[in-house]
Amino acid sequence: MATALGAVGTNTASAAVGAKRSIKQVNLTIAVEPSVTLKGTKGQCLITSDGYNIAFDAKDYPSLGIEGELSSGGPGPATDPTQRRSYTAFTADIDGVSYGEDDSKGLDSINSAVALSVKKKIIKFNAYPIVAFETGTPATMTGTVRCR
Repeated sequence: MATALGAVGTNTASAAVGAKRSIKQVNLTIAVEPSVTLKGTKGQCLITSDGYNIAFDAKDYPSLGIEGELSSGGPGPATDPTQRRSYTAFTADIDGVSYGEDDSKGLDSINSAVALSVKKKIIKFNAYPIVAFETGTPATMTGTVRCR
């Protein structure tokens, strides 16, 4: 997998990097044109009280396109509010188009689109805002990731 886990791994949760990073279940839809669905049990996932990281690639999810990949990270309940921006990250290459988190409506619109259950190891995305870098076309990611 070419994508390295980012936001949590670079902050306080780095102590948890040795934790198991496997996926129990992925069911995500990325509302791009045409839409992309990731369903399966492959990829990387890390959830701690400091935040989460997920990463997927085209080898396991061909719907991402050749050389495609997706990774996202965000804050958790123990994250210092002054550090929340540095914990929020999204990058994807979907069918040759690069995307990032869309913070045009502020960080709250991103963080409110994510429900993280540290105890149950579940991340729920509800219209997580993303944007195509080159065109500025907005899109969203919706669905659930369950980690082991």
